[in-house]
Amino acid sequence: MKNIPTAKEPKKLKAAYKEAYGDSAYDYQHDNYDALELRLLNDAYYEMFGDYVGTMCLSLSLAELNLEIRKSLESNTPYNDGVPYGALI
Repeated sequence: MKNIPTAKEPKKLKAAYKEAYGDSAYDYQHDNYDALELRLLNDAYYEMFGDYVGTMCLSLSLAELNLEIRKSLESNTPYNDGVPYGALI
C-alpha cells in the first residue's frame, strides 16, 4: 500500500493531495482533511481492487471510513459495505 498520510498529519496530507490533484479543490482550500484522505485512499483502493468505496449509504463518519479503507488495503481484502452486489441505490 502507498504511504498515504492521515488527517492527523495535515501538512503531509495536503502536500500529498496537492501533488496528486493540485490545490484548487474546495476540500483542500477549506482544510477538510478527512475528505482529502478519503480521495487519496479511494484512488489506492481503485488501483488494488478496480472499484471505489461508495459513500451514498454511509453510516460511518469519513474518519471511520478512512480507517476501514486502510484496513482493506493493508489486508488486501475488499471493503464490505453491507450493500448486496448489484443492488440499485
